[in-house]
Amino acid sequence: MAKLLLHLQMVAQLGNWQPVLGHSSMQMVGILFRLGPLWFGVGFLAPVLAALIVALGVTPPLGLSPLACGLIAGGTLGLIATIRRTWL
Repeated sequence: MAKLLLHLQMVAQLGNWQPVLGHSSMQMVGILFRLGPLWFGVGFLAPVLAALIVALGVTPPLGLSPLACGLIAGGTLGLIATIRRTWL
């Protein structure tokens, strides 16, 4: 019972937490959204490119797995789009 009360107190205090590393939660969300193209490149393009490599029967260079090759290509494209702030 004491653990439950302690847990409820901790949950009640969640609204009063201090910002992490001097950033507010909205600033952290802004940073995550600003890196959106990078997340898209790694989370969506990489598996699609890996599946395309497997479907076409292409052998990735340097003995890399299709997923590693997709992660490199998708991550690179996402990083370029993040830096340029556009996919075009």
